[in-house]
Amino acid sequence: MTNTYDCRLSFSSAIMESAEIDERIVVVCNDSVSSASMVDFQNRFPKRLINVGIAEQNMIGVAVGLANAGFVPIVCAASCFLCARAYEQIKVDVGYSKANVKLFGVSPGFAYGALGATHHSPEDIALIHSVPGILIAAPSDPNETKAATVAAIEHEGPTFVRVLRSPVKELEGLGVKFQFGQSHSYGRGPDVLFVTNGLALHRVIEAIPFLSQKNIESTLVNASSVRPLDSATVLSRAASCRVVVTVEEGNAQGGLGSAVSKLLAEYGGKPVLQLGVAEFAPTGSTDEIFAHFKLDATGICTSVVDFMERTLTGQRAILHSGLTR
Repeated sequence: MTNTYDCRLSFSSAIMESAEIDERIVVVCNDSVSSASMVDFQNRFPKRLINVGIAEQNMIGVAVGLANAGFVPIVCAASCFLCARAYEQIKVDVGYSKANVKLFGVSPGFAYGALGATHHSPEDIALIHSVPGILIAAPSDPNETKAATVAAIEHEGPTFVRVLRSPVKELEGLGVKFQFGQSHSYGRGPDVLFVTNGLALHRVIEAIPFLSQKNIESTLVNASSVRPLDSATVLSRAASCRVVVTVEEGNAQGGLGSAVSKLLAEYGGKPVLQLGVAEFAPTGSTDEIFAHFKLDATGICTSVVDFMERTLTGQRAILHSGLTR
């Protein structure tokens, strides 16, 4: 049985190690000391953790004030409350002001599945993506989460990182040093290029062998850096594949899917299928919600096969039309 891990522990470990070295690091949270795995930090640095309570807008204001005073504030909160409730403060106080604030959206996407739509955050990346200047990362496993956390702290300027709550496997090859603007690709299948990240990447990995059984071979790009997107790698891998499929635990409109589609529309000219969320999710477990939106391995396979058949039929129709004129 393969072990699974809670990425919040890697996140908190990275914060602790960084705080030991850099005394400017402080944590600001919204009554989320336990859920963000900051109990050890609070015990080790009691004067460097500020718990504002359930007051997310104030939390951002406090963090920006600390940044203006020369500190490096780590803001950690459930992504649904951080990004939506404090959006104006993130837009104006962090984004517009280019404040050196580090935003960590904990338990993103459908991690709080059974608590319903109020606790889901499929919109978090799309919201932050709409604010210029904030770098965005969506790491996929504990090693990459730790590396992305360190990279976000070291960057001079605002950053947003998704920190997974759902247990995930440790993936081979993701322990390399995370860098904003860079991605990593796996495989050289000529049929489908998957561009994905976070929890969705694990579902894509599960789907790839089933597609292979249908003679559909895949290439995978782990686009854990959403902004800046590694455009060179996406374009390079897309050039050798028939279609591109983006898969994300969130809104494709404004998220990773939109970024990839825009890039390929401008430079690549490839058919793109965006698999993501377009409506409010039902109440249920994370796995049930993934299945509902066809973001599980079975749903991904079905969607890809259907898309490739439609794409091939369309290409044949265009070719036939051109030949009979």
